[in-house]
Amino acid sequence: MESRVLVFANLGHYTNHLVMLLYATVVLGLEGEFDRSYGELLSLSLPAFVLYGLGSLPAGWLGDRFGARRMLILYFVGTGAGAAMVGMAPTPFWIAAGLGVMGMFAAIYHPVGFGWLIRHATRRGRALGYNAVAGSLGMASAPLFAGWLTTHFDWRAAFIVPGAAIAFVGLALWLIVPPDAPEPDARARRAATRPSLNMAAARLFAVICAFLVGASLIYNAISIGMPKLFAERVSTGDSVLETANLVLVVYLVSGASQILGGHLVDRLPHRTVLVSGYALMVPCLVLAATTGGWTLVAALAAVLAIILGTQPAIDSIVAHHAPPEWRATAYGIRFVVSLSASSASIPLVGGVYDSTGSFYWVFLPLAALAAFVLCAGLFLPRLREATNRRTAAAQ
Repeated sequence: MESRVLVFANLGHYTNHLVMLLYATVVLGLEGEFDRSYGELLSLSLPAFVLYGLGSLPAGWLGDRFGARRMLILYFVGTGAGAAMVGMAPTPFWIAAGLGVMGMFAAIYHPVGFGWLIRHATRRGRALGYNAVAGSLGMASAPLFAGWLTTHFDWRAAFIVPGAAIAFVGLALWLIVPPDAPEPDARARRAATRPSLNMAAARLFAVICAFLVGASLIYNAISIGMPKLFAERVSTGDSVLETANLVLVVYLVSGASQILGGHLVDRLPHRTVLVSGYALMVPCLVLAATTGGWTLVAALAAVLAIILGTQPAIDSIVAHHAPPEWRATAYGIRFVVSLSASSASIPLVGGVYDSTGSFYWVFLPLAALAAFVLCAGLFLPRLREATNRRTAAAQ
């Protein structure tokens, strides 16, 4: 049972980030078709990211009550249908509507899938690390699939083909993975373990929120702007596929950091992992504001590697403090904060670029935000817990 859960949890994370980043590459080929600016077309994805963030909390709440398996089947089928709706959209309005539907169903995965994974994983840090790698591979695949399908077919195929594949995974989950055994007396244990608020918990929540907001906004801003940025500062041609390949290089290089991050979480204090990472991130963002060529590629790969490598530390803190019966809801709160913050990257990248014609004034605020998160990280408690103790607490 554990191996099947891990496979579909990783497939869920892979497809989740794949589908949410298709439009960032496809939009490069839409300026001529719809006669709108890059910023205007990019803003069509705002409903997707808003619903992607706001939907996490109700999705987590529903996952605690109706079961992770049912909600994940709904995630796969609904997200695939939303992607197909984008591919069949006749006007920009319907593109925005289809992206919104896709984002609404995609919101299910993180709170429900993470709780499902943690419930069944025997080695939590390693499982979170490999699951994070699956998400990064989805991000890396998005520009590759979007660029290849757009180049060899058209931009509509870049949504219809992945959408059909994602819906098929949902059918496979329904057929292969049996329903989870219900936890006895779940309602009574929820009431008995309802978390209480004190000053230490409030401080921890505020610091975690700072890391979530900073990581999500910086990561999403780079992910959305990277195809356009590389087309201007790195690429030697105008091919969408060439730009997609450069983005793929960044995601593949940075994605391996999550395995390292998962192992570090099992061996080092969480604060050490988080503060050290953000101390390295600030100069990399400043460098990205002014450089080009392969130096820019290396700087962005380093920033994404730091963000991805520190995510297992954040998720381990949430798993440690959240009672098992409230875990999906806790992850719903975690992701509604981070994914809602990520939606701010849309006006940041599109609006600032249309106003200035440059990404310079995009990266400087991101560097300032990373510095703020670094300062907030100094207030984290010195929490360190071995894997076997965290696993025993979850059982």
